[in-house]
Amino acid sequence: MLKLRHIGIVVRNLEKSKEFYQNLFDLEVVNQVIEEGEYVEKLVGIKDASIHWVKLKAKDGTVLELLEYKNSPYTIKDDYPANRIGCSHIAISVQDIESIYNKLQNYGCTCNSNPLYSPDGKVRVMYCHDIDGTILEIVEELV
Repeated sequence: MLKLRHIGIVVRNLEKSKEFYQNLFDLEVVNQVIEEGEYVEKLVGIKDASIHWVKLKAKDGTVLELLEYKNSPYTIKDDYPANRIGCSHIAISVQDIESIYNKLQNYGCTCNSNPLYSPDGKVRVMYCHDIDGTILEIVEELV
């Protein structure tokens, strides 16, 4: 049996990303912690790891975890392509894709297109990049 526990996204700035996701999807903060020390170093395999994270919960119980590594030399330089190896995207169902599209535009996020109707007409959908370049597939189910 598979039960998805949460989705984790590494971000540049925890407070900015928390505000972004809360505003975009009406999420509630359920926990916010700073973790460092031997346990977290062993868990993530990074020496001297210092992780500030927040868990955000949707009304349906879905949990999104945002993580800021305080001592990471890595950054996302550009929006990464959908066909790179690894996690491709996170798909999120919404009730009003137009309002989400407008919010994304206000944040200066890159969207590949306006919301599109799928060929079967069952959904409106778009790919966009969040404020750190992570790909989000936003879906409004029509049927």
